[in-house]
Amino acid sequence: MGKKADMEHAHSLSPKWRENLATGIISIDQLHRNFLEKINDLIRACIDGRPKEEVIHLMGYLKGDIQTHFAEEEAFQLKHKSPELLAHKSQHDELIVRLK
Repeated sequence: MGKKADMEHAHSLSPKWRENLATGIISIDQLHRNFLEKINDLIRACIDGRPKEEVIHLMGYLKGDIQTHFAEEEAFQLKHKSPELLAHKSQHDELIVRLK
């Protein structure tokens, strides 16, 4: 594949914000948008053949942000007595295990 085809393929794989992802909580929706942007940065770095150290740095940064965000989101759900808290926390825990 050529560089242009690689970029088109990467773009097709890149997660995109969709309104059905909106929680209605502006701060959480913005965090989710930021995650998608960082995931796309990681995908571009891989496609561009950036140095391994840069890719590892992006992965570590994303992983740290995700863990922080999950803790904040779970605290928000606990504070507001969300009935989905346990199921949502379980999804978070599964993803963290997969990231290790």
